Amino acid sequence: MKLSSLIFRSVFFVSFMSACCAFFITVIFQYNSYDKNRDHLKSEFVKIQESKISLSVDNYILAQQKLIENEINKKEKSLYETITNQIGSLLLFIFLATTIFYFISKKVSSYIDYNINHLIEAFKEATNAHKEINVNELTYKEFTILAQKMNVILRDRNRTNSKLNDYVKIVDDNVSISSADMNGKITSVSSAFCEHTGYSKDELIGKKYDLLRRSAILDEYYKKMWENLKQGVKWEGEVKGKKKNGDIYWAQTIIHPEYCNDEIISFTAIKHDITEKKKLKTLSITDDLTGLFSRRYFNEIILDEINRAKRNDIYLSFLLMDIDYFKNYNDT
Repeated sequence: MKLSSLIFRSVFFVSFMSACCAFFITVIFQYNSYDKNRDHLKSEFVKIQESKISLSVDNYILAQQKLIENEINKKEKSLYETITNQIGSLLLFIFLATTIFYFISKKVSSYIDYNINHLIEAFKEATNAHKEINVNELTYKEFTILAQKMNVILRDRNRTNSKLNDYVKIVDDNVSISSADMNGKITSVSSAFCEHTGYSKDELIGKKYDLLRRSAILDEYYKKMWENLKQGVKWEGEVKGKKKNGDIYWAQTIIHPEYCNDEIISFTAIKHDITEKKKLKTLSITDDLTGLFSRRYFNEIILDEINRAKRNDIYLSFLLMDIDYFKNYNDT
């Protein structure tokens, strides 16, 4: 049923019943007044007719005039009483109609409130459960149409949410991501991060990054990194860490500050494992026999070290050494 149709029917019913009652009351008053006047007029006319023989012509005419005057006065009085009674009855039925309409409106309002509240709760439940609203539980057609339109929105949202969950799972399974608060405590990690480090989420969340830090890395390195991050500067570089089993790994890392109301509240790090790349590079610049850096690495780094010495105004030492009997080491 349409809500507008219900309201129209309620108003029409109250108006129609009020008009019918007012009409019947008016008819009853008019009939009673007419009936009284008719009986009185007959009685007076009979008296005049009975006294006609004993009256003169003038007295008979005067009696007729008096009868007419009395009838006029009674008509006026009857009209006044009729108007008064009709006004009273009209006010009474206005009061009754208002009362009936109030209770009908209250009942309709309760139905409307029920549908509105049910629709709100159904929308919340459907949103949380990622489903659609059951339109069969709604009473009025207007709310059913509204719920159907809301279902279209919910349907699109659920499809989008499903795709988003798929993307999040892909990222969680394949991208090494971790977040930390302002004190450096880990607040969340991805599954790929756990697989990479060998720790479970329960073992990492709530702990500091020192758990993954290799003790050989200088404190100054991390101190400078945190200073930049707390100033809102994105940090990017290579980090050397330690897995749960003690293995060393390298990760290309990008750390972004996270804001809330223009204040930094946390940091999110995205890591890419470059351990194999580092191993290959180490092999390419290291002598297999001695474990020392090779001539290739010297060619790569010497210009940087010269420039560093110039910037810092320090000396750069270069030593050329020869090892006696090195052939024996090389052979054996």
